[in-house]
Amino acid sequence: MKKNDPARHGFTLIEVLLAAMIVAMMGGTLYATFAAGFKLDHRIKQTFLDLDDSRIIIEQLHRDLGRAVNYDFRGSLPEQKAFFDNDEALIFVIDDGQQLRWVRYQIVADQKGQVNSTQLGSTTAKNIAVSNISTKERTLLTLVRDEGDFSQLLLIEQVLAPDKSEVLTKRIADKGWENFYAPTVTSQAKTEWRKEWKENYLPGAFRVSFSLQNEKGQIKKITSDFLLPAGGRDET
Repeated sequence: MKKNDPARHGFTLIEVLLAAMIVAMMGGTLYATFAAGFKLDHRIKQTFLDLDDSRIIIEQLHRDLGRAVNYDFRGSLPEQKAFFDNDEALIFVIDDGQQLRWVRYQIVADQKGQVNSTQLGSTTAKNIAVSNISTKERTLLTLVRDEGDFSQLLLIEQVLAPDKSEVLTKRIADKGWENFYAPTVTSQAKTEWRKEWKENYLPGAFRVSFSLQNEKGQIKKITSDFLLPAGGRDET
């Protein structure tokens, strides 16, 4: 009778289980690595999206406020101003190098840009969610820049019809936009920031504070200051 060849015997149960455990551990490690990579990639993309939107807004404001000019309406339209915030929009006059133009920054509601935020209630001792679930719908706001012919500001009944419009972002959080104004900026005195601007001259500086909201409801606040070269106290 031939003896069994030890070189040709099959795997034992212990060897099979050990191999399965090793494969499972390797699979779990690879999954965790890929999952972490996907999450990191998503966070990086969201960060760049926030930076891109904020950069567009700040650069456009910097260009416009750098070209802002004063215009004395007091002879014909004493109620009109060259730089004003009417609680709905910021409107001012710029010189584009060829002619005077009006520029308007306004926040409008965009029903397509909504974020659903779901809040779970308490859990039981076995960590099973109870039925106390509430959902809040947050409307994202759109920042629009309009530009039009200066002559429209000379009309008694103003109907500003822009010939240029641009959406700067659709991710402004609700009540996430504030403007502040400084009459003048000096190195000797502390800057005086006002919430409203009703003067007949341009402010010396402008501060904007806005919040961007992502699809998860996370909010990032950005604040930036701008100097107006033609701004400062009225000498007339």
